[in-house]
Amino acid sequence: MSKLEEYAKKELELAGWFKKDGMYEDEIGNAVMDLVNVFSKQGHSGMSANLTLQLFNKVADFEPLLPIQGTDEEWTKDVNLIGQNLRCSSIFKNEDGSCHYINALSFKTQKGICWSGSAIDKNGNKISSSQNINFPFTPKTFIVDVIEKEVSKDNWEFYIKDQHQLEKALKYFKKESEDE
Repeated sequence: MSKLEEYAKKELELAGWFKKDGMYEDEIGNAVMDLVNVFSKQGHSGMSANLTLQLFNKVADFEPLLPIQGTDEEWTKDVNLIGQNLRCSSIFKNEDGSCHYINALSFKTQKGICWSGSAIDKNGNKISSSQNINFPFTPKTFIVDVIEKEVSKDNWEFYIKDQHQLEKALKYFKKESEDE
């Protein structure tokens, strides 16, 4: 067993990932060890290990390695959808041909919970997590802090805490739009 395999096994044991009564029983711990075993046998140097991990993490998380082009080949042919991008499933095409990225903004409450939806900016405008895009487009999600306020029983509104975070995010999507 390599040093990496020994290290991984010990850390996973300490964290309880091999317990039969834990989350997913011991399946996650064993799945991670399978990946560690393959990775260890590949004999990477520091640089190739880092590159391999970066690429693997992206493709395993269905993230594109290059900017999305918006070409016809990149869209679903499903008649029930106007269009969903095959390289990035969180990009959709509208009936008018415009496109939006539903993971553009992620709102984060004081308790650290992130979610998608909408929040109110300093001017009282509702800002959506989904933002319009143009191609080529590199998917990026911005975290925007919000303050939650209960307006009535079980009814909450969320207000942008730091307008600069929002402006930075919207500037990214505006820049992408202006590049076309």
